Amino acid sequence: MPMCETPDAPLPHPVIRDASLDDLPFLKYLERTSFSPRRQSSSASLRNSIKSPSQMVLVIEGREKKKGSSGQSVLLTK
Repeated sequence: MPMCETPDAPLPHPVIRDASLDDLPFLKYLERTSFSPRRQSSSASLRNSIKSPSQMVLVIEGREKKKGSSGQSVLLTK
């Protein structure tokens, strides 16, 4: 599974940040595993959403207690 970049040090709390184009592999994975094929956004649509001044794509990153395990979520607003 593609993962978003996270620092090596454990995070005390989840980090909420703007999505970047580096998050596209994770966003595509999330689309494939969350939605039926006809409801999935295309790579171009995801890219446009990230770059759009009228949409906000946020990534929520967190660290599990196990070393090397991380979790992410995405919030898309228009």
